[in-house]
Amino acid sequence: MTKTLCRSGIVLLLLSLVVGMLSSSALAAPSYFQGFETDTADWKGFAPAADPIRTQSGANDIIAASGDYYALAPNFLSSQSGSSFTFWGQTDQLSFPAGGFYTSVAIYLDVDGDWADDTEFNWESGLYSPDGFSSTAFVFNVGFYTSDNSTAAGSGNRFIIATSNDNDQDFDPGSAAGTKAAISQSGWYTFKHVFQSDSDDVLHVTMTILDAAGNPVPDAQWTMTDPSWVIEDTISGNGVGFFSSQAFSLLAFDNAIMGLGSGPADTAPPVTTGSAMSNGAAYTFGDWTSHAVTITLQPSDGTNGSGVASTMYSIDNGQAAAYTSEFTISTAGSHTVKYWSTDNAGNIEQTHTVEVKIDTTPPVTTASATSNGTTYTFGNWTTQPVMITLSPADGTGESGVASTYYTIDNGPETTYANPFSISADGSYTIQFWSTDVAGNAEQSTSVVVKIDSATPVTTVAATSDGAAYTFGAWAPEPVTITLSADDGTNGSGVAQTYYTIDGGQAATYGNPFTISTDGSHTLTYWSTDSAGNVETVHTAQVNVVSTTAGLIALVRQFEKNGRVAHLMIAALNWADLGARIHSAGIERAGLTVFLHHVVMERGRSLTIDQADTLMMLARHLYG
Repeated sequence: MTKTLCRSGIVLLLLSLVVGMLSSSALAAPSYFQGFETDTADWKGFAPAADPIRTQSGANDIIAASGDYYALAPNFLSSQSGSSFTFWGQTDQLSFPAGGFYTSVAIYLDVDGDWADDTEFNWESGLYSPDGFSSTAFVFNVGFYTSDNSTAAGSGNRFIIATSNDNDQDFDPGSAAGTKAAISQSGWYTFKHVFQSDSDDVLHVTMTILDAAGNPVPDAQWTMTDPSWVIEDTISGNGVGFFSSQAFSLLAFDNAIMGLGSGPADTAPPVTTGSAMSNGAAYTFGDWTSHAVTITLQPSDGTNGSGVASTMYSIDNGQAAAYTSEFTISTAGSHTVKYWSTDNAGNIEQTHTVEVKIDTTPPVTTASATSNGTTYTFGNWTTQPVMITLSPADGTGESGVASTYYTIDNGPETTYANPFSISADGSYTIQFWSTDVAGNAEQSTSVVVKIDSATPVTTVAATSDGAAYTFGAWAPEPVTITLSADDGTNGSGVAQTYYTIDGGQAATYGNPFTISTDGSHTLTYWSTDSAGNVETVHTAQVNVVSTTAGLIALVRQFEKNGRVAHLMIAALNWADLGARIHSAGIERAGLTVFLHHVVMERGRSLTIDQADTLMMLARHLYG
């Protein structure tokens, strides 16, 4: 049955709307494919508000049938002359191709949508007459029905599809006579028209609905023919596909195709495998690598397939590109690669999604330390053990730290797990670094830890009158003191040496010093090191008598017999007088009397040591 699609004036309007669209003088296989990856070329609306809308996959909770985009047919009712349409990339193909041709489009049927009962759309593909002013239309009439609808058979939310050779916008598929298909699962479905002629050049049209796997939906195949549909007489090859009515607020469609033949022998989509190399080795998608990744796509349509028509890919949801040869991703970060293929029968592979993760930046490790509960500064000396903490970081969006390592004084490599302590005295060089999951290795960093828990050791030496002096002995001449400090091989080094005489103010030792005042003196001395260790104070006794007055004071200290002490002191004054007047005789006489008294008291009122000390000092003073 032949029906006029629309009045001739509207046909002229359609033709004027497609001026500038692509045209071809012959059909290829497929001659036209529009997956909306780049634009909506060759699709228009009967008014600007009916133009199809290119939409990102995932929007409206709908994943594109393939690739990263699909199209939306606007809500545009019959009173407004229909919604979006296409001339399949041609405007003047008036000859019916030998072997016939087919058209198809994937439409998303949302069974779970919040649609009113008996919401409908019509999708049709039509052929014009040789004069281009009339059309024979073949329509999929699709309606959504709810469980309480008694007119449309079945139960639950469902789509009922019938077909007609009419553009009656009020056609109700739920109450249509003849074969009807019911769909109760949401998803993409391919609505396909196959146009072929019999031996009498009469048009036969097969209309089929295929699920996402390419399998026919039950009861969803219809065949139409009419003796009046004579090829090149009443029927030409100039076709148009359009949503002649569309009452859904969201109607997604994708992958519009026109191709030669019927394409029924190949209902399986091609299969594309992806492989990759990184730094000369096989790369596993989803793993991290520190080098660029080169991706190879290998599509196949099987032994009996129609052959691969095209392979597409996109990176990070960018514009889809036709795959012609391997491509490389070198930018650091986590990248999403999508790819799919289409065969010459119009079957479209489900999109593959893989991840490529590149991290070219090594991690950064910092070190911190504490000693005796406070922050320790590397390179400084401390008297306490040092606890070292290593903190690695790989930055936001990078592969993450895999391991951290350290060595102490170029010793064995150790995997860092927890803070570690160094307690033995000495200076230590700690090297540390980290690696990340992508295999980047950080350049090692060095810090120095210095521990000195031992105090320095100070020794003292003394001389008097050019000879070694024994501490505690009486010296007839001033005593010269030399202090020597040592902090050991692993020590931090002597910082200062100090001393006091007879409890006076502490003095910093620099050079040997002399004790010359007559009397018994207490010398204290000690040192500190660079780590802050303070040595225990040492004490030494220094006794000096270098004058007559000093010797007289010592006599009074030693000799407890006052009469004898008086005689000794008188003799010393006699000797001192002789020395002062330069009378050797008087000086010797006084010394002789003094020594006589000392000898007489040796072992009696004087100890032997006291007597010997007095004689030594007197002889040195007057000898």
